[in-house]
Amino acid sequence: MEIQWTQSLFRRIRNYHLQLYDAYWQKKITAISSNCMLYHCSKKQLLSLSLFETHCQQ
Repeated sequence: MEIQWTQSLFRRIRNYHLQLYDAYWQKKITAISSNCMLYHCSKKQLLSLSLFETHCQQ
């Protein structure tokens, strides 16, 4: 899949990653799948943490 690396995409990924990283350290999630995160960011479908847990954990 081709990802258009725009500034807004970087911003979304950074903000989303910080949210997931915080949850990771709070033991709310056990794994972060960066590929899945990039996919949803590129599709402009930022997932809630609960959906992330269901669909994106490795």
